[in-house]
Amino acid sequence: MLVLLVSSLDVLLSLMVIGIGLEDGTVPYLDETADGSGMLGWARYAIAPVLAAFGGPLLLLRRRWPRTTTVAAAALSVVSLSGVAYLVALFQLARRRLDLWVPVLILAYVGLEALLGAEPMTWDVALVAVLLLGGVAVWGAYRGQRRRLLVSLRERAELAEAERAAEAERSRLHERHRIAREMHDTLAHRMSLVAVQAGALQVDAPDTETANAAQLMRRTAHDALVELREVLGVLRNGTADAGREPAAGLDALPVLADDWRAAGVELTVVVNVPAHTVVLDAVERAVYRLVQEGLTNAARHAPESRVEVRVDAADNVLTVEVESTGGAAADPIPGAGLGLIGLDERVRLLGGTLTYGPTTAGYRLVAHLPLGSATGDAA
Repeated sequence: MLVLLVSSLDVLLSLMVIGIGLEDGTVPYLDETADGSGMLGWARYAIAPVLAAFGGPLLLLRRRWPRTTTVAAAALSVVSLSGVAYLVALFQLARRRLDLWVPVLILAYVGLEALLGAEPMTWDVALVAVLLLGGVAVWGAYRGQRRRLLVSLRERAELAEAERAAEAERSRLHERHRIAREMHDTLAHRMSLVAVQAGALQVDAPDTETANAAQLMRRTAHDALVELREVLGVLRNGTADAGREPAAGLDALPVLADDWRAAGVELTVVVNVPAHTVVLDAVERAVYRLVQEGLTNAARHAPESRVEVRVDAADNVLTVEVESTGGAAADPIPGAGLGLIGLDERVRLLGGTLTYGPTTAGYRLVAHLPLGSATGDAA
């Protein structure tokens, strides 16, 4: 089954060629004989619309079979007023590919016109015909070449953009691998050393309090190594290591509080989240990180302060508040503040707000997170 895709321009050209043939109503070369009598009699009036009907739809085939269409249109134009069909077909052929067939068809058409024409064709008329048809062919070739050039430029631009994106990705991957190596060679080694030393201190501790502190140090160092391995997995592969445990959420807050109490922090944690409340995993992870960072910053600003943590759910909003009171101010710690910047980005991705900073009595961090659908996963 032959399916042709035609445009409105194709249909318009086809109808125009049919109209030209019907307008004349006769076949020129069969209209008059040498003695003035018409050839074929009245039949010549019926042949004209038939030939016109062939010349019009013939244009619909020019995109699929340009060479065959041009040959057929040339033969038809010699015996009828279907010259427009030949010009359009010639244009399409040259537009598709300017090869030896184009000048051959031009010369053949002019030769047939000279041989079969009702009047002899002089050389100047033949020259004008060749130039006219050649101009149509050159115009078609120019349009085709221009179209191919634009397509080539567009493809080259897309390829260059893809290569730039690939090069940027390779550069990012290289930098991430470099950072992962540096973190592994420095942080992982030092944290492992801390864990080993804490274990040794726990065994040789002179009293229970020291042993408990050493145990906390060892567990903290071990947890830090686990999280560091996850970060290294993200840097190297773009994803965390397979088989990782679920990220800490609301259920892990009591364990976090116990660790800080064991480290000597006077801490109160109040979680007021009804059991039926649906909290997204990303929000739970953000709450845990907020409390963790809030406790860290409270200890930095006033190491011996009292800290209160509140997590409340009301009006479809989860509020996290970490506030410390009392305690002497401590000297600034190098690098402090980077964690808060990351937390602010995490909270904003979830559609929430975060405020933090020192107060007259200590330190305060407050975050408001929506309990509905989040705008992104801030894992």
